[in-house]
Amino acid sequence: YELIPDEYQISFSIVVILSCVKLYDNLLGNNNSILFNSDYYRLVLGIGVFLAVLAFILNLVFIPLYGIFGAALATFLAFAVYNTSKLFIVYQKFGIQPFTRETFYSLFLILIFSLLFYFWDFSINPVMNILLKSVLIGLGYVGAIFILHLSPDINKLIRKYLKVR
Repeated sequence: YELIPDEYQISFSIVVILSCVKLYDNLLGNNNSILFNSDYYRLVLGIGVFLAVLAFILNLVFIPLYGIFGAALATFLAFAVYNTSKLFIVYQKFGIQPFTRETFYSLFLILIFSLLFYFWDFSINPVMNILLKSVLIGLGYVGAIFILHLSPDINKLIRKYLKVR
């Protein structure tokens, strides 16, 4: 936030909320493909219309109460309902879901690394600070995934390219 002019800064909590919307959306990305390529593709249209109506109503409620934070909260809640609905339909109709125990361990690691480096500040140029934190978070996360064997694909790649056992 040090690089953004004051008149363009928004609350950190808004960025976190909208990032959670995208993270949840990305975690469930295959659900759209599964539904669109099945006999249940019409359900996505209905759920999408419901999303639009729900988002409109939630914005009417939350924006007067909380301002721009209310808009972020309304977006989060609407997309949570939308994505959870698709998740439920895919599970009910096909008996599959995208989450494993390792998914939750990975999310926990992301939370730990993000919190650790959010409060740890290097007293250097802000751009270098961002770069250094990004590299350390990435290396730490991939290292933890490798050590804990949370992803066979990542472990295979690391063993292949770094000749690690």
